Amino acid sequence: MKRPKIKDTTLDDMFKIVKPEKKIQPLTKEEEIALYHVDRDKLCACDFFPGAHVATEGVKSQAIDNAIAIGAYSFALFLTSARRWAVSKPSDSDLQTFKEKLQKMKMDPKFILPHAGYFVNFASPDSVKRGKSVTRMILEMELAHKFGLKYLNVHPGAGMKQTRTESISTAAKSINEVFQDKRTGDVAIVLECTAGAGSVLGGKLEDLADIKTRVDPKFQDRVLFCLDTCHAHSAGYDLSSKTGVERYCRQAATLLGADCIIGWHFNDSKTPCDSHKDRHENISRGSIGEAGFRALMFHPLTSNRPLILETVGPYDEEIELLMKYAKEAEESHVKDDTKDKKVKIKGELIENPEQLEDEQS
Repeated sequence: MKRPKIKDTTLDDMFKIVKPEKKIQPLTKEEEIALYHVDRDKLCACDFFPGAHVATEGVKSQAIDNAIAIGAYSFALFLTSARRWAVSKPSDSDLQTFKEKLQKMKMDPKFILPHAGYFVNFASPDSVKRGKSVTRMILEMELAHKFGLKYLNVHPGAGMKQTRTESISTAAKSINEVFQDKRTGDVAIVLECTAGAGSVLGGKLEDLADIKTRVDPKFQDRVLFCLDTCHAHSAGYDLSSKTGVERYCRQAATLLGADCIIGWHFNDSKTPCDSHKDRHENISRGSIGEAGFRALMFHPLTSNRPLILETVGPYDEEIELLMKYAKEAEESHVKDDTKDKKVKIKGELIENPEQLEDEQS
């Protein structure tokens, strides 16, 4: 007897599968400020800095022009080829031009998040590959220092056949070796969360926290973090709702420290939550969707940080969309705040607190 044919589940079908969300206890204002070091009531759209990873076309100073062209408030770039072990040295004129353009643009270096090469693997059990990764990172951090930048973003690596504990220890050992080289200046290593496929570290926030814990205490203040929305969602942290975003941000701030999370990569996901696949999609067109990004664009943990797009673009439209979310969230927050501040005067309910000022003047 033939088995009945099972209908294939499409990606659209998977997106329609809704798991019941567990409610989270709301934080008091004091608890929230203590966790994020930001007063949500004082946030405005101008506190959010979306940008994108821009091309350099061989000249690093061109990245600034490309960022301006798309209306970016922050940007990322490669300081050398991401797909070769060799590190190219910039010309003196390129270094000077980059600094001059940055000064003219009046962008704080904290909103620039350069990305290290893809071959770097701090957790590799292969001593040769790990050594090459350490050397490559030192040279890239030296470049960042020369360009006047503060950070270098990198994935933590994959431990292959090592246990998780062994992989984390290997990664921390590599980071220690990098920091021991004075050519790195005061540049910080920014570890990025990942989708957590296979032996890749960073799928769990605990991975990042544990790596930092194992780094030499004298270097720990130079180990910071970047959260990628696609990676986090694919790793199992559901960011498709306001509740999901709040839950993830609380976990991240608790485990990593809000002040140590210095940037985000903003990407939607082509695959469902917990797929462990790194497939970027345009903002609000994937399994995170509009609700998730609206929540992210008015959250204390994403404020005053670079929010870097790594989608196919067009970036100018996506930056405009994200700022639209922020402005609408600000307007909604102001309305809610106004509603909460209704007061009674002479037995009457005053709908608009500004009316009180008018009557008293």
